[in-house]
Amino acid sequence: MCGDDVNHFHAAYGNNMYLPNFSWDWIPNRVFDLYFRNLAAALFDVFYFAAHSLFGIGFFTYYKFFSATIFAVFICGVYGYLRAALRISGGPFVHTALIDLMLAVAVLLILPWTNQVRLICYELPAFLSFLVLVELAKVFYAGVRPAELTHCLISPAALILLSFVVAFSLEAYAAILLFILVIGVLCAVAYERGSAVRTKTLHFFRRPELRPGLAVALSLGIFSILALITTILFSERSAGVHRNQPLSGLHVNLPMPGAVSFNASLCGILLVGGIFVMIGAVLSARYARLPFNDSRYLMLGLFILVLASTLIVVGLISFQADQNYFDFDSYPWGGLTLILQLMTLLMAGFVLAPADGQIFGLRVVRIFILFVLASRIAVAVLHGQMAAAQKSDLVAAAYAQVIAGADGVVRTGLSLNAIPMQERPLPTADSPEWFIRNYHEFFEKYYGVQSKAVFE
Repeated sequence: MCGDDVNHFHAAYGNNMYLPNFSWDWIPNRVFDLYFRNLAAALFDVFYFAAHSLFGIGFFTYYKFFSATIFAVFICGVYGYLRAALRISGGPFVHTALIDLMLAVAVLLILPWTNQVRLICYELPAFLSFLVLVELAKVFYAGVRPAELTHCLISPAALILLSFVVAFSLEAYAAILLFILVIGVLCAVAYERGSAVRTKTLHFFRRPELRPGLAVALSLGIFSILALITTILFSERSAGVHRNQPLSGLHVNLPMPGAVSFNASLCGILLVGGIFVMIGAVLSARYARLPFNDSRYLMLGLFILVLASTLIVVGLISFQADQNYFDFDSYPWGGLTLILQLMTLLMAGFVLAPADGQIFGLRVVRIFILFVLASRIAVAVLHGQMAAAQKSDLVAAAYAQVIAGADGVVRTGLSLNAIPMQERPLPTADSPEWFIRNYHEFFEKYYGVQSKAVFE
């Protein structure tokens, strides 16, 4: 259990209603955070106390089993959806097997297990946002080719409900989704203006077969706008962060990499790159006349929209907060790019999947690339397991010392002060008072031990 997790295991956490929290709080619109963390803790208590009474199983062991089970179900759901979206069954066995393996290990790499907070607040909303975007693109495609409606896994009505969920789950995701819609509208306008037939009202938006998709897109846009307004009005975090003037570091820091702590050079380059991608998408819609009635080009267009929106939004947030939110490794900053990472994985699957009438030499190249990618990613995912197991043993030993009555400062051998606060598995002397108190209440609830211990 990491530091963020203890908030909802020692007592009820946040708002129990599955609605935005319109109050002066630092997380006003995280319906997943406020609801599902309480739900996860309640489910844990139901099964843990029964198992503890019947079999004597301890909290530490059962928590790992419970968390691993939830994470495995989530990962299998993500993998299953990607596989269904690619529709790769029925191809050559080796090629299909390598695609499956690459998807499996890449999902584990993109969505690593760190703690329940990252899963519930970042990974699950990111996947649902990705799912809404892909299914929305399918609904639009079904408007062009009605036979393709059978390939939509979620109905437009359900997509409207999911639009509410994803918009009110994380502020950054709401901004990214809104940017995608705005750029999509600009591309639609450019596409219409480039057509031979022009009307006073865009013909694209008047086609009755596209109305289900337009209803979902409009709902997603409205929910995203409301979520961002809620953040501006109520979020203590948005009011209290150190504010740089947006884009202020671009000109000064671009020639000097590493001049500031959050690497303004990298963030500036990516931000400008996102703007150029957006301009390129609009110009392509105006002049290139790509055949978007082909599902492959439709997904390529969606990928470009997600790429541009993510680069722009995450770049602006990075400058606003003086923090490199493009950092994939640091918890939880890498969570802001998860929608783009999942979209990239889907595009890689489309590019590398077997295709009818494929040239033999090209098939060989694809199989070779798949083998190298899958094996290399598998090594990256499995790397460091011995160190993780040793860390788990040290945390278990620290728990045992507290259960045995240790008080004061407990030595763990973990160098806890070097671990970011939200990732620390135990509180240290310099941790916030609420953090230390939550762990003391947790030990009393699950072990019946009243302790004032801190750790180092």
